[in-house]
Amino acid sequence: MIPFLSTYDHIQTTVWIVFPLVSLVLTNGLTVWHITVTTKRRQGLKGGSEGKDVIDPEIARRKKSVNLLAIISISFLVHWLPKMIVKVLERFTYPPVNRYDFYHPINVVRMLCNMLIVLSSFSNMCIYSLTVTKFREELVRGAKSTYLLVCKNPDIVALSSKPTKIFTI
Repeated sequence: MIPFLSTYDHIQTTVWIVFPLVSLVLTNGLTVWHITVTTKRRQGLKGGSEGKDVIDPEIARRKKSVNLLAIISISFLVHWLPKMIVKVLERFTYPPVNRYDFYHPINVVRMLCNMLIVLSSFSNMCIYSLTVTKFREELVRGAKSTYLLVCKNPDIVALSSKPTKIFTI
């Protein structure tokens, strides 16, 4: 029974940690390579290789996309690599660590790594929302309209039990 559980743990580690990390690096690397190649071709077709500094909005947009992709990828790696390192440390410790001893340093670090993984989804959303200009504009516009609605009409809280039309045609 123990070899079965050990095999299961290896498969789980591979499927849930190693495979996503490897696929992330490969797909993002291919995406950046493709963007770089198409950008060079676009600059060649537009005559950008002649030393002229022509501002192309498409190339600027591509650079922003590559930066966002790199930041999200690095964030993912920073959040998931500690979990992978703890898994390796757990495998090489002898005698094995009791998972129910919550004062053991490896268990404390494992719990912190699990918290990092949960934080990953929130931080990726924050990174995306802070780097995308249109999202920031909509967020500011929504905050302003909410503020004006509440400050100009303080009775809106008392009237919240009434159904309101959100979408009007």
